[in-house]
Amino acid sequence: MTSHFPSKPNAKKILLIKIGAMGDLVMASTFFDNLRKVYPKAHILLLTGKSCFNAVKHNPCIDEFILADDNTLYKGNLFNRLRELFRIVFQLRKHSFDLTFIMHRAWQFNVLAYLVGIPRRVGFARGNEGITLTDSAPQKPNQNERESYLDLLRLLNLQVKYERTFYYYSKDDKIFLPDFLSQHQVLEQTPVLAVIPGGGHNVAQGLMATRRWPADRYIELAKQFKKEYGGKIFLVGGPGDREVAKTIALESSNCIDATHLSLGQMASLFERCQAVIGNDCGPLHIATAMQKPTISIYGPTNPNQWASPDSHNTILFKKIECSPCFHHGKFPECDHLSCLTSIEVSEVMSHLKIKLPPL
Repeated sequence: MTSHFPSKPNAKKILLIKIGAMGDLVMASTFFDNLRKVYPKAHILLLTGKSCFNAVKHNPCIDEFILADDNTLYKGNLFNRLRELFRIVFQLRKHSFDLTFIMHRAWQFNVLAYLVGIPRRVGFARGNEGITLTDSAPQKPNQNERESYLDLLRLLNLQVKYERTFYYYSKDDKIFLPDFLSQHQVLEQTPVLAVIPGGGHNVAQGLMATRRWPADRYIELAKQFKKEYGGKIFLVGGPGDREVAKTIALESSNCIDATHLSLGQMASLFERCQAVIGNDCGPLHIATAMQKPTISIYGPTNPNQWASPDSHNTILFKKIECSPCFHHGKFPECDHLSCLTSIEVSEVMSHLKIKLPPL
C-alpha cells in the first residue's frame, strides 16, 4: 500500500502491538533494537500478552508495557473477548500515539489500532487483512521472520539491517546459578548441555506436539553424550514440558529436569552450557539470541522463516515431500512425522562434536 504520509514520521510516542508468543517476541527483538536506534528519544510502549511478558520485560528498548489477557483474547467466549478488547482500547486511548507498528498478520489487531485512533498504522498485508492500515508490507512467505519485522521499518524508508536478536534477564536471575550447579554436582570442568525436548505450545495455538523430535531420540542422545563427554544435560522448558523431561530423565542418569526454572534462570543456565539442542520453540530462540552454539531441530515448520540465520546456529531439517506443512498457525493431519523421525541421533552428535570437540 502506498501511503500519503511522509516517509519518516516525527514520532514522540510509538505503540507496538505484539501479543506473543515467546519465540516471536525474541525474534522481534531485532526490530525493537533498530526502532530504538531510529527513534532514540521516543516513548515506546509495547502491548503484549501476560503469558509471554517474561520474554521481553527486561528489554531496554521498551519504555512501557500494557499487558493483555491473551488467554481470554484467544480462548474466552465472545462476551469476554469483547470485554477484554474494549478494556485494552480504553487503556490505550489514554495515550496520544503518533505511530503504531502492528506485528501480527491477523486483521483483528489492525482493527484494534484503528479503534485506538492512531493516525499512522504500519503492519502486514496478508490477503485483504491490511485494510485498516495506512502502510502495509506485502507477504513474503519464505522470508525469515526477523527480516519481515524489519520490513515494517523499511516501509517508512528507514535504513535498518538485521545483525542479531537479543535476550535480556535480570541480575537476580544470575545469582541463583552457582548454588544450582553445586546442588547438581556440576564442577567447573564438567561439560554441560541444555536440551529442549518439548516446546511447541502457546496460548493462541495450544500444544503442537508435531514440532517435537521424539523423546526416545533425546534419550539416545543423552546416552551418547555421557559416553563421549561424561557430562551433564539440563532438560529445560516450561510446565508443559515436564512430562517429556521426566520421561527422558528416568532413562538417562546424566539428565536433570530443569523445567521449573524461570525464563531468566534458564537464560542464566545457558551461559554455563557449551551448547543448546532443541526443537523449534521459545527457549531455543532465547539460546540463539544469547549467541550460544545451538543445534535446531526442525520438522513441520519452515526453518527459512523461523530459524536463526546466525552462524552459531546449526539447522537440522529434512526436506521431504510434505514439509514444511505449518501454515498460518495450523498443521494438517499427520500420522508419520517423517520430517522429524528421519533426523538421526548420529547427525546431531556429529554437529555437536564440531561445536564441542570430544574430551
